[in-house]
This record gives sequence, structure tokens and C-alpha cells, in this order.
Amino acid sequence: MNILNGKIVEIKQSGALLLVKIENNNTLFTSIIIEDSEQNKQLEIGKNVRFSFKETEVIISKTSELKISLQNQIHCKVTAIAIGELLAEITLNFNQQLITSLITANACNQLGLQVNDDVVALIKTNEINIRTND
Repeated sequence: MNILNGKIVEIKQSGALLLVKIENNNTLFTSIIIEDSEQNKQLEIGKNVRFSFKETEVIISKTSELKISLQNQIHCKVTAIAIGELLAEITLNFNQQLITSLITANACNQLGLQVNDDVVALIKTNEINIRTND
């Protein structure tokens, strides 16, 4: 599980849905959640939070100018690659924080990923979970 810290800078609500923007090292992460738990009802602008996303939810692109609907496009550098028979574990440096991506070995080979490559990590908004630091 990838876990980062950040501060909520924006919240938009429509019915039970919340669109939450979190700043981490001058980069915005966007999460969409359902306001159905007490934890989510405690979210407010300016609050420090921890947010997480699974390694399997981190998509990797070698192209930085993507015009797609994924909101979370994080510029990173590949720091390690461990290729197994079926899966590849890719370690990424994002502003001195490590993010791990788990992709198929075939996808890793097709991308020609190498240590020190600049890549974009993509995470869907509904895959980011938020927890308050309380």
C-alpha cells in the first residue's frame, strides 16, 4: 500500500459525493469519495491527512503529455525494477517519497522501463483513500 501525507486544499460536494483535493509537495491529488462514514464527515479544508492507494492501482506512462480523464498524473523517476515471471514491481521517486507500482512483466518490457527513466504515475480518483490524522 502506498501511503502519503498531505493537506486538504479543496472540497466540492454533490449529494453524498465529495471531490477532495490534497496537496503534497506542491502537487495536487484528487479523490472522490462517498460521505458515508464518520471519518469522511471529519474532512475539512486545511486538515492534514494521510492518503493511500494500492500498488496495483498505479498505472505507468512514459509519455508526460497525456490528454486523458485520469486526474492524478504524478511525475516520478524510476528508482528500482524487480521483474518476476508474471509481475514487475516498479519503485518510483516522487519528490523524495517512494511510490510502488505493480504491473505485468509484459507491460514493463513493452514500455522498456529502466532505472532513472522519467515516468508519469497515474491513479484514478476513486482509488485514493483518505484518513484524517486524528
